[in-house]
Amino acid sequence: MKRIVSFLLALVLTLSLTTTALAAVVSPKADVTEITVDQTVDLTVTASGEDQLTGVVCLNYRVYFDPTFFELDAAASKAKTEGAKLTALRTDEDGKSYYAVSLLDTASAGLTVSGDLYTLAFKVKDGAKLGDESKFTVVKAHVYTIADNELKAVDNGAVENAEVTVKIVASTPADVTLKEAKAALDGITVTWEAADNAVSYNVLRRTADTDWDVLAENVTDVTYKDETAQAGTEYFYTVQGVAADGKTVSKGYDTTGVSARVPYPIPANVAQVEAKAGVGSVTVTWAEAENAESYHVYRSVYENAEDTGWTVIGKNVTETSYQDTDVQSGETYYYNVKGVNKDGLQSNGWGAAASVTVPYPDPSLVEVVNASADLDGITVTWKTAANAETFSVYRRTADSAWSRIAKDLTGTTYTDKDVLPGTTYWYTVKGVNADGTEGSYDDNGVSATALYPIPADVELTAATATLDGITVTWKTAANAASYNVLRKTAGAEWAVHAKNVMTTAYTDEDVQPGTTYWYAVQGVNADDRTSKSYDDNGVSATALYPIPADVELTAATATPDGITVTWKTAANAASYNVLRKTAGAEWTVLANNVTAAAYTDKDVLPGTMYWYTVKGVNSDGTEGGYNDNGVSATALYPIPADVKMTSAVVSGNTIVVTWEKANGAATYNVYRKGPGDTSWQAVSYKQSATSYTDKNVTAGGTYKYTVRGVAADGKTVSKGFDGTGKSATMPKTITPAKVEMSGSSVDGSVIVVKWRAAAGAATYNVYRKGPGNTSWQAVSYKQSATSYTDRNVKPDSTYSYTVRGVAADGKTLSKDYDSKGVTQKTPATVTPSVVVLQSAKADAAGITVTWQAAANAATYNVYRKGPGDTSWKAIAYKVSGTSYKDTSTARNTEYTYTVRGVAADGKTISPSYDRTGKSAKVTASPSATPAYVTMKSAVRVTSGTKGILLTWTTANNAKTYNVYRAANPPTDSNGNPTAVSASKWVLVGEKVDGLSFKDTTGKSGTTYAYTVRGVAADGKTLSANYHTVGLRATMP
Repeated sequence: MKRIVSFLLALVLTLSLTTTALAAVVSPKADVTEITVDQTVDLTVTASGEDQLTGVVCLNYRVYFDPTFFELDAAASKAKTEGAKLTALRTDEDGKSYYAVSLLDTASAGLTVSGDLYTLAFKVKDGAKLGDESKFTVVKAHVYTIADNELKAVDNGAVENAEVTVKIVASTPADVTLKEAKAALDGITVTWEAADNAVSYNVLRRTADTDWDVLAENVTDVTYKDETAQAGTEYFYTVQGVAADGKTVSKGYDTTGVSARVPYPIPANVAQVEAKAGVGSVTVTWAEAENAESYHVYRSVYENAEDTGWTVIGKNVTETSYQDTDVQSGETYYYNVKGVNKDGLQSNGWGAAASVTVPYPDPSLVEVVNASADLDGITVTWKTAANAETFSVYRRTADSAWSRIAKDLTGTTYTDKDVLPGTTYWYTVKGVNADGTEGSYDDNGVSATALYPIPADVELTAATATLDGITVTWKTAANAASYNVLRKTAGAEWAVHAKNVMTTAYTDEDVQPGTTYWYAVQGVNADDRTSKSYDDNGVSATALYPIPADVELTAATATPDGITVTWKTAANAASYNVLRKTAGAEWTVLANNVTAAAYTDKDVLPGTMYWYTVKGVNSDGTEGGYNDNGVSATALYPIPADVKMTSAVVSGNTIVVTWEKANGAATYNVYRKGPGDTSWQAVSYKQSATSYTDKNVTAGGTYKYTVRGVAADGKTVSKGFDGTGKSATMPKTITPAKVEMSGSSVDGSVIVVKWRAAAGAATYNVYRKGPGNTSWQAVSYKQSATSYTDRNVKPDSTYSYTVRGVAADGKTLSKDYDSKGVTQKTPATVTPSVVVLQSAKADAAGITVTWQAAANAATYNVYRKGPGDTSWKAIAYKVSGTSYKDTSTARNTEYTYTVRGVAADGKTISPSYDRTGKSAKVTASPSATPAYVTMKSAVRVTSGTKGILLTWTTANNAKTYNVYRAANPPTDSNGNPTAVSASKWVLVGEKVDGLSFKDTTGKSGTTYAYTVRGVAADGKTLSANYHTVGLRATMP
């Protein structure tokens, strides 16, 4: 620019010209303001022809644009005024890109500027999208004139409408070339060729009677299936291309279009074809077939007819039934049906054919003539009937219905041999035509009663004597309804002894013991006629003597001679058998044919218990019953001899007593007199040896001993004993024996150690090795019992224990002890004991539950059952004291409570609990302090107005509720929620009327705890207690 200015100044100095610049207006113009991505914008800088620029020696206009959107097509850009030039791409002080249009008067004569100065051709860069906009801005850089021999800048190069906005629009699609419209049963498919600049297509449709209407928009393929086309109607289709903006469409379209007509669908195969025959006709029915306007009915005489075997007998039948009257009785016909559509096309296939045989006429009513009975049965006769080829005979009784008993009879008579004598039968007959159809019948029929046959001779089987008499048995005789029994004795004649015996056995109770009787039997039919003959030899038996009565035992008595059994005399007993057994054995016969009512058993073993029973025996040698329990006695032992004492000697901490063996003694009882005793005291029973060691002695004491022998029965003892006995005196000091440890166990949080009593030990010292101990440490002195409970132990620790005896002097200890001892480990967690409830007491504010402290319980969980509850529900966790007040109670309602201990780990609870619990009933007045509010839920709401929705249950005496919130509430080391301190709670909902509240004021992502307190009617009084842990949720 400096060069141009210098040049201009030189011209001024040389020419000394003076010119005047007139006002003028410069403006930009574009050949298009909406372009497609492949078009070019021609932007022309133009000076107004009316307000010309004159006297110009230099001008310069800047054309600003967006280089990310446009780029200059230099080859297409050109000057419109001679001398006009275009600079290279430049950037101003603000970083904006522009091209400059300049004009220079090299002759310094002063130019007159009007019309187009320069046209700049801009192309759209790649990446521009449909709907994008960009601006061209023209600003004046400078216009210079010469005045008073000076080069001056003037402001008359004004720019009007300096901005031109250009928008990217879609290219108009080319007209669409149609291919075809092809019809099928499910619609018409239209196809066309792809059109330039079309990204989708609109499909239009019309009929001969309607105008073009859009059927489908923005179809992206070059084919479209019209599934709404109705069968039988011809449709015309045309297509328009749609540009990328979804709005711009082809300028024109094929107004003739392509056409097609959807054919009527082929009818479905006809189903449910049925044929029902009557006399002289067949009625064919079928189900409606889809797409069928009418039906063709076909018939064939072949079971598996091919297409050529069917004959049309009914065309274009519009109903779903057809009657075929051109039929012959006895002939079988096959029928099928095809549907016919509006185009006259039939179903492609056949349904299942129906077959039927045309029936013959029904036979006439048969006239039944007679029914007569004889020994062979009942014979029925009748007359012939019209149309009857054969006959069927039916029968009934007074209690049964008609049933067929014979068929296919060609004659007019029938004998029924399957009859029961004495039964009356009614008969009727039906005629049967050629196709097996039976005609009507006479429901009254004719009747006859069957005769009874003569009974067969009776075959005897046996005559058996029993205690009840003599029982005669025989086989069933054909046709016998009952039997007559005949009897005789030796030398006598047969005589009827019993009549109308209904079974095949008879017991004759009118007999004499020892007498022989003969028996014969005759069958008797229902007409009271007997068998033609009977067995004249008969069968015989001799009557028995009666069985003896059961023997009533009286006693079994042990004596030095043995055991004597006695009993009472039994009826019908001629003698007696005596039976014996021992424990676990069976009864065996000890003596037979005893005629007295007593028996002495001398073959017994001392000390053994024997049981006895007795059976009576009659004259036939038959035994009676017996008492299975029997009577018992134990055989006696001999009395042991008196025991001779030998010595009593001190041995260490004990006294050893000895004696000689006594005859008859199995064991021995030892007796002692110690310090202060005035009589003998038993110190050992049933001692098997002949010596006894007395460990229960004290230092300095004098003891006397005597012994008595005991027989093998453990009861019988020597009659006498050594009254003086043998004595020994213990020394004044006794060293306790070594203590034998017996075991240890863990009982909750303590260890119990046990040992056996040690001779000479009056008390015991207990020693322990615990964690970190290298030597035994005394934990208890002079323990009098033989067990010790160590309560000073730690969880999950191992302890060993040993014990030493302490003599009566309190100083002398066992010389030795169990150096290993017994070892026990305490559990890591100690289970709390079962909690013992004390009371549940109600007042106006609620119910207070109290309980005793439970071993190993750090805290307590409280549970409650209210109205309608079938199980316990926790209402308080980890209560630290031994009482809890429940304020969430309702008036006049009873509640039951129970408690479980919680160990220090916060998890382990008492293994059981008081299942009955303690109960109380609140009778608070309406003005009482609001009860504890039970929280129900805190739920995140993520749709609509976000927040946390709280809900709770009604609290007694609460009119409204206050809602409190605490941010980032505390938890324990395991992540379990813990109580929030009172100072952390913030009121977020005051006097809420209802049982829910939505908090929308929290910070997203922050966890909050919520609790609620009831507010009384005075608006001031709050629930005394509240949920200190609160329900928790994270704000969405």
